[in-house]
Amino acid sequence: MDILIVAAGKGRGTEEQALAERWIGRAAGLGRAHGIGTVDIREADDRLPAKTPAREAKRLVTDRLLRLANPTQNAGPAPLCVPLDSSGQVLSSEVLAARLEGLRDRGTGKLAFLIGASNGLALEHVPAPPLVLSFGAATWPHLLVRAMLAEQIYRALTILAGHPYHRDA
Repeated sequence: MDILIVAAGKGRGTEEQALAERWIGRAAGLGRAHGIGTVDIREADDRLPAKTPAREAKRLVTDRLLRLANPTQNAGPAPLCVPLDSSGQVLSSEVLAARLEGLRDRGTGKLAFLIGASNGLALEHVPAPPLVLSFGAATWPHLLVRAMLAEQIYRALTILAGHPYHRDA
């Protein structure tokens, strides 16, 4: 199973992006031994005309993210998409690891986590998400969410590997 983080906005050159890329690199190295092919991040342009209504902006950005998650629409099955949204489920690291393991074991080829722009995602446009994930009720900067998600993916893989990085409290 390949894992992809598809995020709105530009992060290149920022400290937060460097942090996300560090966790992605660690996850990619550990994942190969545990049925995870690649772990990567892609960025979608979130720029829109200034007077775009919020609802339309959410739809446009969500559509861009979905296209980036599946750029070759006719080459194999579409990825399973997991949007991040404050209305989603807050999962412990152990439960996230178990969810990833279950998806991998059921033969999911590609899993794409979607991080929207500042006004969120149009969840009704995301096809049959197996999960809507939340990092809690707080509002987080989008670049920081990338790093947090990358770390949680790495942590989930360490849990599956029995690696000591994740320790029970």
